[in-house]
Amino acid sequence: DRLTAPSYIQVDISDLRIEVRDERTATASFDQRYRSDNYEDQVRKTLNMVRTDGRWKIAAEASDSG
Repeated sequence: DRLTAPSYIQVDISDLRIEVRDERTATASFDQRYRSDNYEDQVRKTLNMVRTDGRWKIAAEASDSG
């Protein structure tokens, strides 16, 4: 693991959009740019969120490289 682990990781998000569907569910979507010393990509992420015990949790995640 130490030989393949990146020496740094940088994750930036932009164009964040949140749609609250009701008091228990919401969807967040954003552009994510991931960079490290040995890998780089940019994707559109969508997170389906569920509120449980007063906290938002990710129920499902999808990404599209467009």
